[in-house]
Amino acid sequence: MQSCWTATLQALDTQLDTIGKAVSENPNCRVKINLIVFNDRTEVLAWQQIAGIAQRFPVNHLFPEGNTAMFDALGFSIQQLKGAMHAGDAALVTVLTDGMENASRHFNADQIRALMEELKASGHWSFSFIGADFDIFSHLGEALNLDRKNTTVFSKECIQDDIRVVNNQYTLFFKKVSETGDRDFSTFDF
Repeated sequence: MQSCWTATLQALDTQLDTIGKAVSENPNCRVKINLIVFNDRTEVLAWQQIAGIAQRFPVNHLFPEGNTAMFDALGFSIQQLKGAMHAGDAALVTVLTDGMENASRHFNADQIRALMEELKASGHWSFSFIGADFDIFSHLGEALNLDRKNTTVFSKECIQDDIRVVNNQYTLFFKKVSETGDRDFSTFDF
């Protein structure tokens, strides 16, 4: 992500603005945002921040480096999020990466796949994967039993434009939740 770090941070700001606006336009939809970054370790930058209130996260000290411990980041994040969820809550987990898993020490693909399958079966969890110049479906689709409609590849050079695709899906989903109360993630895809 180093080659597109500034654009990635700008895309994050755009995404937070989009989510904040969607929530303000859909008052029946409450959204909490968690931001977890990873390389060879996992760091929580924001936890359970109410969308629209704490829109900016402390990212000035962050720079892409090291390896990609994606399974550890997912396992840690899922465990923490499971513990914070209440009845009726839904979780939309989005992973943005530009590299292949290569550094996890605590979780492996089988464990992550099992966790994700268990949670997706509840109908209240969705997992989306974005590869920045990296086809995540080709590399992890089978290992994690990913649904192709929940994966996409973005160009690092066009990340600002490409993140709009994701933002449009968030906006549509929040509107659906607000209007119907339906938190079924089967319609959420890229």
